Amino acid sequence: FKNATFKACMNKLYRSSPPDILTASHPKLAAVNSESYQVLNDILGTIKEVNSYPPKIMQTIPFYVKTAGSKSPIKIDLLINTPGGDCRKVFQRTFEQFFVTAGILKKQEKFDWGTDYFPNEVGTISAPSDAPADNRSA
Repeated sequence: FKNATFKACMNKLYRSSPPDILTASHPKLAAVNSESYQVLNDILGTIKEVNSYPPKIMQTIPFYVKTAGSKSPIKIDLLINTPGGDCRKVFQRTFEQFFVTAGILKKQEKFDWGTDYFPNEVGTISAPSDAPADNRSA
């Protein structure tokens, strides 16, 4: 079983809570989602930059999502509480729990950050740990 990527999970989230489609039937909920996506994109922007980590964050970001069993969008809060610095494990747990609640991942499923998030320093190539030191390339 291959883990879903974070990007794929975010695409599923967007398809289940698009502000433009919600506007016709639920304009207030659409406005909340639109604002929530802006806040989330600002946070995610910091983990897309090379060698950049988010500051300490304590924030509740509400989303109205249509799940498989719901006729109307239901409110699901993304609770971000990170210590700042390299907190990818905290982010991982936070988003996995949120994606499970939103019906995007099944319980116990994981996702992979892929190459877009938490990138390493540009130009750095990690050699396998069993390679001789003089054969490593940079």
